[in-house]
Amino acid sequence: MAWRPITDQHAIERVRIVVTFEQNTPPKVVSRLGSIVDDRREYLGFEPMIRQEGFAIQIGPDPSVAVQQPQGVQGWQFQRVSEGNSIEVLSLLGNALSLETADYDRWSKLLDRFTDLSSKLVETLLDLSDIASLSLEYFDRFYFTGEPEAAKPQDFLQEVSSAIPPAALDKGQLWHLHRGWFELEQHGRLLVNQNFDAQDGIVEDRPARSVQILTKADARKGAWDIAEPDLRPHLDVMHKRVNQAFASVLSPEMRQAIRLEVDDLGAS
Repeated sequence: MAWRPITDQHAIERVRIVVTFEQNTPPKVVSRLGSIVDDRREYLGFEPMIRQEGFAIQIGPDPSVAVQQPQGVQGWQFQRVSEGNSIEVLSLLGNALSLETADYDRWSKLLDRFTDLSSKLVETLLDLSDIASLSLEYFDRFYFTGEPEAAKPQDFLQEVSSAIPPAALDKGQLWHLHRGWFELEQHGRLLVNQNFDAQDGIVEDRPARSVQILTKADARKGAWDIAEPDLRPHLDVMHKRVNQAFASVLSPEMRQAIRLEVDDLGAS
């Protein structure tokens, strides 16, 4: 009985990159940007575009009568599907452009994919509004192979267990921990957040206890210089810091199991 990463290669369930702008995107621009992606949809491996229409409710002189007024396309999403499951979603909704993937291999491949998908979109959106924030989120999961009540997270988490009362960790109790802090990096001040959730669910067709770890780096306008359309240098810094924060909570044995070397984080 032991703790194991959710896949044989790594513990990553999904990764999400979000670019948030100061202004909402006008419906005509939303449609135009959707067409840019749609023109390459088959090449990119996406399913047909899913449009998200906006509506406003207008109440007239008679309060009992409300009229629904269409507001145009407020957003869209493109999904890449494998074996009936969505493994990648590119979306634009309101003021947020995001890419979320459950098909993670290496950081360099994800960064190339995000750049290919988003570069023209970001350039167009920057003509309308400044970037308000840029965030990178990793969702990792480890599961216990024995009975849930026998699971001890301190067997693979070396920092977090000291922050949780022993009574919450004994006898398989569920628990949650959130922490965050600011750090100074080369582009400015970065907010790092971590959420830890002990959860019960089904893994490999049987009940199992797992711990999901969300590690997030968040760069915001005013504290971080993100004025230019090339987001790769910023995301590289954020990726390295997220990996360092993630590695710092794992035991040396678990870091070795998922081949995460602290001295080589930038190349992972």
